[in-house]
Amino acid sequence: MLPSEGAQALLTIIGIVDDQCVPVDRARRDRLERALLEVLPGEPVDLSIADAAFLMDGMDLTEALSIGLPWFEQVVMTAAFVRDALHEPWTDAEWLAYRDATNVRRT
Repeated sequence: MLPSEGAQALLTIIGIVDDQCVPVDRARRDRLERALLEVLPGEPVDLSIADAAFLMDGMDLTEALSIGLPWFEQVVMTAAFVRDALHEPWTDAEWLAYRDATNVRRT
């Protein structure tokens, strides 16, 4: 679970993915957006491992789109912080099992 203050940052990631017309699971994206919009101040953001992987993919896209921009290093540092926060609730073994079950590259 993440602090509620992170919900807006996660919504921004979803917006970036949308802006770039990246093909995604629309049902997951819409459900996740609704859940993030409904987070109340002080309440944690409850994500599934699949939600976290989706958002980390969005962070990867954000990083790639920022290459060559003057604030690229800031994006890299922010992306690393967000990835760590999204990865933390699950063990490496859980991430590996998720990767094996879904064929995604997250570890």
